[in-house]
Amino acid sequence: MAAQTLQPNPSEYDLVLRVLAGDRSAFFSLLRPYERIVFLAAHALLQNDSDAELAAQEALVSVMQKLPQFRSEQRFAAWLLGVAVQEIHAWTSEHRPLVASSLAATSPSEDEYLPRNFESWQDLANRALATSELRRTFQRAFSSLSAPCRQILILRDTAGLTVPEISRILDVSGQAARARLHRARLQMRDAMAPGSCSNSPLPPRHSSPLPAGGS
Repeated sequence: MAAQTLQPNPSEYDLVLRVLAGDRSAFFSLLRPYERIVFLAAHALLQNDSDAELAAQEALVSVMQKLPQFRSEQRFAAWLLGVAVQEIHAWTSEHRPLVASSLAATSPSEDEYLPRNFESWQDLANRALATSELRRTFQRAFSSLSAPCRQILILRDTAGLTVPEISRILDVSGQAARARLHRARLQMRDAMAPGSCSNSPLPPRHSSPLPAGGS
C-alpha cells in the first residue's frame, strides 16, 4: 500500500492569490491537503503526538505569514514544506533542545553502515502493511531510526519531494541528502526484516508514514 505523494496543483497559485486578497476559505482549501504531511514531518523529529501537533500548528501559522513570499514558478508543496520544516526545527530547538541537538550532531559516515538484508525496504513494508500485526512491526521499525533518517524518509518517500528540494529544505548538499536517504532506507529495510523487530515504542496510529515509490 503506497502513500499518496504531493502532486503539483495548477490551481494552488490561484488559491494563494485569493488568500492574499483576504479570502479565508481559500486558505483552508490551500492548506488542508498538507496538514497531515506537516504533522508527520513534526512527528518524525519529536516522536510525541502532542508536541508534533503544537509544532505543526506553529509551522502552518508561519506558512500563512510567509505566503506573500511564494512565487508561481515554485512548486507549492516544496515551498510549503521548506517553511514548515524550518519552523518545526525552530520549535524543537526552543522546546525540545535535546532532540534538536541530535539533528545537529555529526553522524557517522553513510558508507559505514553495512546492510544485513538485500531486499527493498518498500517491498518489505508493502507486505507488512497487509496485516495489522505486521503494520505494527513497520511502525516500530520506523520509530527505531534516528530523527534525521525518519525526517528524510517522510520528505522523500511520503511527501514525494525530490532530492534537490530536500537538500534545499535541510540545507545540505545533494550528495549528503542522497547519502542520508540511502542510509535511512538500508536501516529501515534491515529493521523490517524477519527477526529484526525493534523494541522502541509505537508512534500514534494516525502518524504512521506509508511507503511510496521512487528514489
